[in-house]
Amino acid sequence: MEETKAPIADNTAQEPNKICKKCRSKRSFCIAALLGLYDICAIHIAYFIALWVRFDCAYSQIPPRYLLTFLQTITIYAVICVIVFWFGKLYRAVWRFASVGFLTKTIIASLLTSIGYIVLVTLITRSMPRSFYLWGGMSQMILVTGIRFSYRFLFFVKATLDGRVLPKDETADRVLLIGAGSAGQMILRDTYRAKEIKDRIVCCIDDDPNLWGRNFEGVPIVGGRDDILSTVEKYHVNKIFIAIPSASAEDKKEIINICNET
Repeated sequence: MEETKAPIADNTAQEPNKICKKCRSKRSFCIAALLGLYDICAIHIAYFIALWVRFDCAYSQIPPRYLLTFLQTITIYAVICVIVFWFGKLYRAVWRFASVGFLTKTIIASLLTSIGYIVLVTLITRSMPRSFYLWGGMSQMILVTGIRFSYRFLFFVKATLDGRVLPKDETADRVLLIGAGSAGQMILRDTYRAKEIKDRIVCCIDDDPNLWGRNFEGVPIVGGRDDILSTVEKYHVNKIFIAIPSASAEDKKEIINICNET
């Protein structure tokens, strides 16, 4: 009887991938940890400023009992906030793609924790001014939300300065983007950030008439599918991207047929 041996899998090619995944995981954890430390510091600063402003920006005018209550409760509250933010997945987002939904989640988390702080202080002592809670909560929301969206803003500014939003290279392909939804947004952002992509998205088409005349990530939405032919001619388009995954097969076929006429 002839003996056969099972093939031995070569795992050497998989090792670099495992190392890369470990590096990315470690990097994500470090970013989350740093952001958590920032949140703790920001919450301390936010509520101290609220107390400081309440007494005319004079530290010496703050009554000792208010200052003592602040010192007794703020660190506990900050740690609770970090735990709530962690379970709310506020440390797991891809910052350059931070969306309106993520903004809403961050605001709600800040609002709920601010209300929780009122309960915490009330259980320990009832001697804090109302304006302390109001201005502290607002300051916390601004600081916590601002840091999470500053990366996206700085990334967009950098892309603009680098000329990737509107490249100056006249040989770059002029692109018409069909679809002003989330898929189209992803394509736009990819062209912004990728150095090797020289395409210039000059306009956008969408069948929703409520979007016509508006800007989509800085790109004008010029009309619907019936305007594809005239738009290609007007904007000197030589490439078309289609980003309408939710459209029916019939609609996609019709749009592709129109594009083939260009």
